[in-house]
Amino acid sequence: MRRTWLFITTLGWLALLGCPEARALNVIVRPQAFEIGTFFNGTTLNVEGQVGADQEVVVRFVGVPGDLHLKKKAKVLNLLWMNRGSVDFHGVPNVFVVYLPKPWEALEGEAPARDAEGIRKLSLENLESLVFMEPEGEDKHLLFHELLKLKTKQKLYQEHVGRVHYTQKGQGQRTFQASLAIPARLTEGQYRVEVYAVADGRILDSAIVPVQARLVAAPAFIKNLAFQHPFWHGVLATLVAVVGGLIVGYLFGTSKGSH
Repeated sequence: MRRTWLFITTLGWLALLGCPEARALNVIVRPQAFEIGTFFNGTTLNVEGQVGADQEVVVRFVGVPGDLHLKKKAKVLNLLWMNRGSVDFHGVPNVFVVYLPKPWEALEGEAPARDAEGIRKLSLENLESLVFMEPEGEDKHLLFHELLKLKTKQKLYQEHVGRVHYTQKGQGQRTFQASLAIPARLTEGQYRVEVYAVADGRILDSAIVPVQARLVAAPAFIKNLAFQHPFWHGVLATLVAVVGGLIVGYLFGTSKGSH
């Protein structure tokens, strides 16, 4: 009986290995680390790999979820904009960029609309369901979309359609490639490139590759000064403010002439 079970198990594994659909998603990301220096203006990550010939690929660049404290503004007497309380978002990634080969509707095919287990869970829109907000009595949907507008303006939250390309077919697989434009407004830390193989509106396979961002040069010096030597960081900030004020006073003060 034991030999029979071993034989059946072996046949099962051989069948899986011989099936193109069951092959593991193969992904390469270059580079897997980048430096944020004084003149950092973003960078590019190249993602490539192989996927089943009848599958599509969705690529995401995502930061680690964190907390975000924002002030709410509203008009007072329908005249002036003023702070009217605050709101806290929890589980908000500092960057969330999605790359698609085609629109979500085309990727869903004949799958049920808004399927809870469908590919829309990968979308920027679905991020709202993963974020918690305080106080709970606020209009989460409205305020979250205001947050989306802010992050989109900063180019930290985006969806790019038609940016995943397929270059070769054969042996039940095809290669894919995507160039991820990483925004400039990033902090030091670990990010991740997520690649999903999808078909008929469902996620079939996935792979996650960590990417490290490291501060260098002046940004690294300022961060170290702020955390290790807060007193001297305050002195330096004061000197910069004073010198900046003197320069502005000189440039705009002398242009007025003497009387």
